[in-house]
Amino acid sequence: MRFEVVDLGKGRVALKVASGRFVSGAENGATLKNLAGRKPGDAEAFQWVNLMRGDTMFMSLTNHRYLTTKPNHPGLVTVTASGPTPARKSGECFK
Repeated sequence: MRFEVVDLGKGRVALKVASGRFVSGAENGATLKNLAGRKPGDAEAFQWVNLMRGDTMFMSLTNHRYLTTKPNHPGLVTVTASGPTPARKSGECFK
């Protein structure tokens, strides 16, 4: 799935899909949420973090964990990573 990165200022972004819904980090899961014209709140906001190897991470403002998914496999996206792994292959770092 492709996302539009919406700048919220202060290094924070929201991730929007073509249908207009936003990625929302609630608890440890990530869902697509229809905001019905409202601006993204803390649940939809992620801190953009650039790493030295050129990777990017997205930290949820609600639980201070990072967006993660299983690399090269469609499926569940969570907000559970506590930071980057040394090999950068566990799904928390994006290119």
